[in-house]
Amino acid sequence: MIKFFNVFQAVYETRSFSQAAEQLYISQPTVSVQIQQLEQTLGTPLFTRNHHGVSPTAAADLLYQEGLVLTDRWQELVDQVQHATKPHVTCRIGVSNTIAATQLPPIIAELPQTALQEFDCQLLLMNSAGIVDELVAHNLEFGFIEQPLTASGIARRAFFTDQLVHAGDPKRPLWLLREAGSGVRHYTDRYLAQHNLTPKQVMVVNNNDIIVRLLTQGIGQTIVSQNVLPQQVAYQSLGPQFTRQFYFLSRPLPPTSPLNQLAQLLQDQLTTESPQQR
Repeated sequence: MIKFFNVFQAVYETRSFSQAAEQLYISQPTVSVQIQQLEQTLGTPLFTRNHHGVSPTAAADLLYQEGLVLTDRWQELVDQVQHATKPHVTCRIGVSNTIAATQLPPIIAELPQTALQEFDCQLLLMNSAGIVDELVAHNLEFGFIEQPLTASGIARRAFFTDQLVHAGDPKRPLWLLREAGSGVRHYTDRYLAQHNLTPKQVMVVNNNDIIVRLLTQGIGQTIVSQNVLPQQVAYQSLGPQFTRQFYFLSRPLPPTSPLNQLAQLLQDQLTTESPQQR
């Protein structure tokens, strides 16, 4: 049944049998057959076909939401069985760029030394929108994001207050922009709209560190966190309207999961202070 659900999940999320087949590295007929078998087992249709692809039925919506919870519990059980003598639980944490550079290292450093012993942690650098999407899809357990996003069932807690500035040479035509979906891009678009600006030249860069390195070479201008700028990069204040919150996100977990304890430990380290003040 888990195999069938994995195929169902891919179709549900892509809204396409062909894209699901590509994602799973199997043939489209195989996807179709497994969905048909799942529908026969459940006694109800899960998708309706249309010229855009496929649309999920109400039964499919229910199966997707509840199925993610059951597959989480199954994976937890598999982890416990495979590591019966020394259980380790996978913990996937999505982290946006500025938080990864400034906030996350002190947070992890201040955890109790034994806090991570039973976890296999994965830190995944992503933008804010991508982190929310992956939490909803149960591909992450926790997330740290830089814009006020949330989704149904996702718990959110605000912590550190960050100041954005206009960095680089404002006379240069080149704007260095983060990709759509990132926290900084959200505020950059707001700044450009408020000042009725349309950049004549744009370079999209999906990594803050690269943007800062370009700025240190005198290349371009951008909106960026003041906390990531080296002293040699000039900047202009944008005022309190470009002060933003960072957020810690978590999705529902089984009550018995040790990840609940880790979530509490991480939240205990959250602060409104800058890393330099700790």
